[in-house]
Order: sequence, then C-alpha cells, then structure tokens
Amino acid sequence: MSTSFLGAHGLTALSLRVEELPTDVASIHWESLRHLTLVTERRPGETPGAHDPLPILRQCSRLESLNLDFDFNMHAHQGTNLHPQRPLCDFLHLRRLSVLGTAWALLPSINAPELQYLSCVLSQFPRGETPNPVLRLVSSTNYIECLCLDTTRISRDTLMEVLRAIPMLRDLTLRGEPRVAPDQLGTRRHQDAGVVPMLSPHPTSTICPRLERLKLLNHHALSDEDLLAFVLARTTPPNPYSTSISRLSELAAHFNRWSQVDILPYLAQQIAGGLKIHLVYQPQPTFSPPYSAAHANDPWHVWNPEARVWLFPDEYTGWYRQR
Repeated sequence: MSTSFLGAHGLTALSLRVEELPTDVASIHWESLRHLTLVTERRPGETPGAHDPLPILRQCSRLESLNLDFDFNMHAHQGTNLHPQRPLCDFLHLRRLSVLGTAWALLPSINAPELQYLSCVLSQFPRGETPNPVLRLVSSTNYIECLCLDTTRISRDTLMEVLRAIPMLRDLTLRGEPRVAPDQLGTRRHQDAGVVPMLSPHPTSTICPRLERLKLLNHHALSDEDLLAFVLARTTPPNPYSTSISRLSELAAHFNRWSQVDILPYLAQQIAGGLKIHLVYQPQPTFSPPYSAAHANDPWHVWNPEARVWLFPDEYTGWYRQR
C-alpha cells in the first residue's frame, strides 16, 4: 500500500486497517503521532515477518493513545516473547492502551509509566501461560484508573494479582468470569463466582479501594445474592474498615441467565442517594443461532433471540448493541 501521505510532520492521529503493516517505516514520521490505531487481518500464506509491529511501534515515542487489534500468531516473530530482558517500546506519554486479538503478546514489550486506561482481550491466550503479561504492565505504573479486562482465560488468583497491583483503579469492566482452574476453558460449569465477593471491603486489606464504577459483562455464575452483598458493602456508610475506601457510584451488569432475586428494592436507599444501577438478564438460547464470523472471532458477541440479531458490547460504554 502507498503510505507517502504519511510523510507530513503535522500528522498526529492515524488509523490503519490493513492486511500487512507498512515496511517503509523510515520514510514515515511516526514520531509525530499522538494517537495510533493498527488493525491487521491474517492473510493466507503470510510469512511470520510480514506483520511484525515492533519496528513501527519503536518509532512512536510520543503516543498518548494506542489501539492494537491483530489476527496472527505473535509468537512467530523474533524478539516478541513473554520474557523480554528489557522493554522494547518506551511510551512515556501513553495514557490509553487497548489490545485486541493476539496483540496481548506485545504487553511485555511495552513500558508505559503514565498509563491511565487499559483494555485487554486475551484472545488465543495460552493455557497456564506465565508470567501474566497484563500483570507485568500494570505493575510498572501507579496511575491506572480504568481497566477493561477479558477474564475467561485466566484464573481468579491471576486476576486478583492484577487488581492488587492497581490501587488507584476507579473504573473496572470484567468481561466474563475466570476459570475455576488454569487448564479449564471458561464454560459455564467451570466459571468462578468468587471474584466480585472478593472486591468487598476487608478488615486487613481491600482490593481496589478507590473503585467507583463496575461493569460486568457476560456473567453467569455470580449469584444475585452475592452481587447484592457486594453493593451493600461498597455503598453503606460509614465504612467500618477504612475511611479511604471509595463508595460505589455506578454498577452495570449483563447476566447470561434469568434473574434469581430482585435486588433493586434492597438498594432503594442507595439509589435515592445517587447510585446508578443497570441490570440485564439475557439467558443464552437453547437452540443454535445462525453462524456469525464476528462471533467466531469475538466470544463477547451474544445472540438476541427476540430481535434475532447478534449483539456486541461497545468498547467504551459496555452496553450491547447491533453491529
């Protein structure tokens, strides 16, 4: 593809959706970019080196936001692995990072000490992979306030490690529920219901003490009773454990099951005091919905049997909508 138009020094934002990344990186002023989106699609017969993003990313030292969506095997690239000796890409001004597809494999190669927002979907994440690439990244910064994480391919303990490393977190979105054991896929019968209860205030140590907004997408194992107990623990003043624990101000949850208990009457006082709460119960269909290429590549698409359409969660709001 021709990239001559990228030679302008004044270019600060760029979005590329290509079959292969540009190779003439030396003639492009990547260092001028503040916002970059790279989306690639696997092509039959491609060679491993055709999609190596590191030569481009090393040039983008001034980025403030970065969105990566790859559909190829990152482990095939020389120098891209989960155990780097040092960070390969320094983003000293990066505030917002979103990784989809197989782009999570680049996380150990990224140094972003000022990062505030992280969204990560662990597509094709190897079973039992250690160390967790998300943990390494969040441990290198103290400023992350917003996290959106796919949890279906990691265990509860791994997720708790990540959350403990982000004490300033205010906005949390969990897509799916962790596996009960590291070698199990996130099917319903193996989903772990214990994550949200662990976020309740604790006498000795509270995970995510600054948490104000929580979104739960595609949950099934978590019970309505446990959800109610969590909300009450996070919203009922005074907090018996610490005055430094923030009160929950917003809760949004999408369940792949029927409602068990109507919890809203029990939260009438909190809602009157300003708590925003939105609950959706949408059981999965008992029949097989029509094939969707988007659903095949993204497990967060859900089938709406009434409208007979596939829905997917908006990256920023978390609400499901039609593509």
